[in-house]
Amino acid sequence: MWIRITCLWHLAFPSMWIGVLLVSCLSFIFAEFVAPSVWHRMIATDMSSKYKPFILCGNPRYSVYIAGDLSNTTHNDIEAWLRTKISLSFFLHILKFSNNSYGHAHFNTEEKAGPFYPSMGDRAFQGPNGGVVYFNSSTALGVTTQYRAEPGHIAQQAEPGRAAQHAEVNHAQQAEAGHAVQQVDPTSVRRKKEYLPENRDGCTIFETGDTFTIVVSTPGVTQKDHVEIAVDGNDDNLIISGDVTGIFQNISGTVVMNNMPDKVENHVSLPTRIDSEGSIQTEVANGLTKITVNKIKMRPQKILKQKC
Repeated sequence: MWIRITCLWHLAFPSMWIGVLLVSCLSFIFAEFVAPSVWHRMIATDMSSKYKPFILCGNPRYSVYIAGDLSNTTHNDIEAWLRTKISLSFFLHILKFSNNSYGHAHFNTEEKAGPFYPSMGDRAFQGPNGGVVYFNSSTALGVTTQYRAEPGHIAQQAEPGRAAQHAEVNHAQQAEAGHAVQQVDPTSVRRKKEYLPENRDGCTIFETGDTFTIVVSTPGVTQKDHVEIAVDGNDDNLIISGDVTGIFQNISGTVVMNNMPDKVENHVSLPTRIDSEGSIQTEVANGLTKITVNKIKMRPQKILKQKC
């Protein structure tokens, strides 16, 4: 009797572990490949007929998070805009609903998604509708993806427009030197931006005698003390910037996304030179900033008499 039970146990024990190993493998395959693909297909019902997901779509290691001023834009709009910014042909598509302000750029290999993030992450771009667009690492179940950056990636091909002039960190050199890419905490209330695209829209200039009155759009700027005015060029260009304040006051809850800029900046080209050392009047109201500056006074010419 005991011999029979022992023999049966020895026969069943390897089979049991083989079954456990098989179930574990199938669970891993389902979690890593099948489930993301099924979820990806289910939420893509509003995509065009040209949209073709592949088995790894939805896996965070094969995608990069994109967000910003993207409301009322489609995945086709973002894809067309992105292909004009970088010479990149190996990303598959953009997954985004038109009423959302975020989406994902999907890649067919982890090696192609890896170089993309350190080249584009933590950088602000002027998006398809003129607003701020940025890229971030994908997150799944609270775990932030750590991308592997390979030397010679697409950073040299990236054309960030007006955004990359004041960046202190070159992500291409950082990744090429083998340094870890700095990740951004997605739960952070205020996301640091090294630079923002210049805003050359929303400006009105009035000329009255010896003065110019400039009205620019400065959403989020509530006090004139938060406005900074600089003169550039030949005293005929104004750089008007302001701190965005008071956004999160008296709001409770957990921040799940924050793409609000910390500063706004306007560049205004004036018809003639101004007195850069003269007084400036500033008023802020209703998301607008009014600035009054004096024109430079031209001294009358004096003809010198030559001695005989």
